[in-house]
Amino acid sequence: MVSADPIDPLIGTTVGGRWQVVRRIGRGAMGTIYEVSHNRLPRSFALKTLHPRLAGEGDAIARFRREADAIASLRHPNIVEIVDWETLPDGTPCIVMELLRGEDLGTRLRREGPLPWPVIGRIADEILAALSVAHRAGVIHRDLKPANIFLALDDAQVERAKLLDFGVSKVRDAETLQTGDRALGTPLYMSPEQAEHAAEVGPECDAWAAAAILYELATGHAAFAAKSTPAILYRICHGRPDPLQLARPDVPPAFRELIDRALSTDPERRLFDVDELRRELATALATAASAAPAVPASPAVPASPAVRPRSRARVTLPAAVLAVAALAALLIAQRLRHPASPPAPSPAVLSPHASPAAPSPKAGDVRASAQLPAPAPAPPRSGDAPFAVSVPPKASAAAPATRKPAAPSLPAPSERRRAPAAPARIKPAESPSPEAPKPFEPPPPLAP
Repeated sequence: MVSADPIDPLIGTTVGGRWQVVRRIGRGAMGTIYEVSHNRLPRSFALKTLHPRLAGEGDAIARFRREADAIASLRHPNIVEIVDWETLPDGTPCIVMELLRGEDLGTRLRREGPLPWPVIGRIADEILAALSVAHRAGVIHRDLKPANIFLALDDAQVERAKLLDFGVSKVRDAETLQTGDRALGTPLYMSPEQAEHAAEVGPECDAWAAAAILYELATGHAAFAAKSTPAILYRICHGRPDPLQLARPDVPPAFRELIDRALSTDPERRLFDVDELRRELATALATAASAAPAVPASPAVPASPAVRPRSRARVTLPAAVLAVAALAALLIAQRLRHPASPPAPSPAVLSPHASPAAPSPKAGDVRASAQLPAPAPAPPRSGDAPFAVSVPPKASAAAPATRKPAAPSLPAPSERRRAPAAPARIKPAESPSPEAPKPFEPPPPLAP
């Protein structure tokens, strides 16, 4: 059990017999917010108490209770959920609601400035949807501003906008302008009706405040900023906000036209309904949803450089080279295992004295292949290998019978001068016969 805090005696106590006060979250002019735990549920909640100086005012307590009952009747994911109503031992009223983790929209704007168009569209759509549900239930916020819009994160780190102080803030607030005991709202987001006729406040004031917040989300500053509260109210009733394109050059024309109508003092042009504002906003931002924001969302640490995916050509090129190399290696290995037979020489035109054509050697007959004559004879030189010469053919059916034997060819005159007078000796060549080789008879010696 948590012991009581001497500075804040409420810490460590139990409210209503089931809400144990754990710590103080924050304190404002209207009251204090604590974190509490349920004595049977493993979940934390928020306890909001009315400020002690307001707890003695009967009208303030009545409004506090009435607005709490109205909010508790609203069921929407973008409205803060109220789960219980309690009273402290000293009579101070308090509300138990869901505990939100995150930051309010005002803090986000001060840190990041203008937001990207998709983020603006998402937050505005959620807030306008919540306002639509509240207006149908007869509840008007009357103090809509960035500080009352909370960007809550759930356990999956998904962000969702939540409306806070629904109607409760019209009791009193540090930033709320008052006339007697009537709370009018925050001057920067007041509608002309609130600024001039405080009694005539309806749903149109929430639509005006939502449009002023849209202007601030796009530009980073308030639409009707001035040096004093009277100057702000005068500008709301008689002036115009600065043109959007001066602070946001990439503003879509449809969005600029929509904000100009929603913040107009002309009843013929102004939008009074949050549902109509929501529909036209979705249409205006449809063309800008996929566009890159002109203003960075936050001064975050630059992300790591993106790795560009390899193209298909770069991926398949090494594979193709490897495949070709493997195929070449396979062909070389196959050739080494089974050497190809040398190609048969093309048939040469024999002279009349040439020997008859020998039969082609069989595959694998090494002896017959080695005895084939060279296809291009050269003149004999000293030290050269023997060359084949034309010899008179024997009787053969393949030789023509009518042609006379031609004279044997003689070496060139230059070769005769260098060659010795002795007759050339010709190496006998065996006739490649399939039965048995026949001895070769040398021709008669040639005349020098």
